[in-house]
Amino acid sequence: MPAIAGRPKYAYFPFGGGGRQCIGNMFGMQEMQIVLAMVLQRFRLALMAKPHVELHAALTLRPKHGIRITLAPIASHEHRNSSRCT
Repeated sequence: MPAIAGRPKYAYFPFGGGGRQCIGNMFGMQEMQIVLAMVLQRFRLALMAKPHVELHAALTLRPKHGIRITLAPIASHEHRNSSRCT
């Protein structure tokens, strides 16, 4: 987390900021973290090609042409072993 500490307060604000901040921002961030954790437990992600990211600024900031990845299911025995406490 050291890189986060040096960022300005509004360097990343997908839910707005100040007086017009989204009422659901805390829920949205928590939900995103839970869903991402669940996906990463079940799949391996890999970039299809090294992307040249061009940004598209509209209501939200996103990659103009997307970022293509592949999802490969984790073998069931590998999944069981990775969640086992040692």
